[in-house]
Amino acid sequence: MQMVRTEGQLAKYPFFTLLSFETEADPVFVRTEGGQATADATRRHTGGGSLRLAPGTKSAVVKLASLHSGREWPGRWTLIGAYCYSSRPQVLSAAFEADGRTLEQYTVEIPANQWTPVVLDILSALSRGSANTIGTLRFTFPDGLPEGLWVDDLVEIDNTGTLYDGPADGLSIGEKGFSFTVERSGRFKQTFRTPEADPAGWKIEETNPIRVRLSSRGPQRSMLIYPDGRQIIDGVLQPLLGNPADAAGLVASHNSPARIAVTGDTGRLDRNSPGDANNDGYAEQSGTYQIIAGGPRLEMRIEPQGVPAVRPLLEVRELPKGSVLVTMEGVLVERIVRLENGSTLIELPGVLTRPTLVNVRVGQ
Repeated sequence: MQMVRTEGQLAKYPFFTLLSFETEADPVFVRTEGGQATADATRRHTGGGSLRLAPGTKSAVVKLASLHSGREWPGRWTLIGAYCYSSRPQVLSAAFEADGRTLEQYTVEIPANQWTPVVLDILSALSRGSANTIGTLRFTFPDGLPEGLWVDDLVEIDNTGTLYDGPADGLSIGEKGFSFTVERSGRFKQTFRTPEADPAGWKIEETNPIRVRLSSRGPQRSMLIYPDGRQIIDGVLQPLLGNPADAAGLVASHNSPARIAVTGDTGRLDRNSPGDANNDGYAEQSGTYQIIAGGPRLEMRIEPQGVPAVRPLLEVRELPKGSVLVTMEGVLVERIVRLENGSTLIELPGVLTRPTLVNVRVGQ
């Protein structure tokens, strides 16, 4: 219960504490190089004590096989790690080793004066080796520890779950280890590593029934995935669907966007929005037409330019609060989402081959 109170994330996931460092016997399971590991009751993450690694320690190895005697490996668990504390920022490398090989390794810097989880993806490690070999968990410190470092609560975690579950014909996001999947059942499934596992990994920025938006610090920095198979990476549309005709139509309408003509003073096209490569009101980065409303009522005409507009996406800003009603040629549009930033995302149905009138109204 102390773990759940101390670490709110663990309230979401099943976990098992392998070592709590509450007894004098617990340090027996840890082998060090360059310095001693001793039980210390003066500092703790939870419980009555922790493990102190003395200055000069170059590495600490946890013998997982001894802790798993009589227990299935890895069983249900997807993550393994411990909480570390240092009075100054400290760089360390955490690795899972088996059969004489390093199967998974991350280098992190823990901040000063706070308990920080240092966690490894068990499933990713085992995918590179034998699932039957338990192996060891190793913490390595460049040039040895300049001063003591404390370790507590060595835990295994099962973070398998659903991060987002959209409508039946929409997107869902599942999580397992340091990976997540974005899929539409029966159509496509994409798996991504998180920044915890890969510096160039992907982070989920937005989820709703119309799209998932991801970001990365890697060479590819922006990605959006739509249920119809649109995948836009740094402004380039790369369809996920296997239907060549639909894929060709999506690419063509992205590369040759329609013209938007806003009626009177009901609003205006935004030609200077981020992600709009050529100031035409269409943001290639997100695949959306950018429009600024002039009030609670907005009227516009969408005019295809040489190629059909396939399920156009409108992102409307500055609409007042209230329920949004959208019609296209008098037919009610159903796919409407209010984003956290206040904008309204609208997906128009079908394939537009001629100028088409769209009305947006905000109810009281």
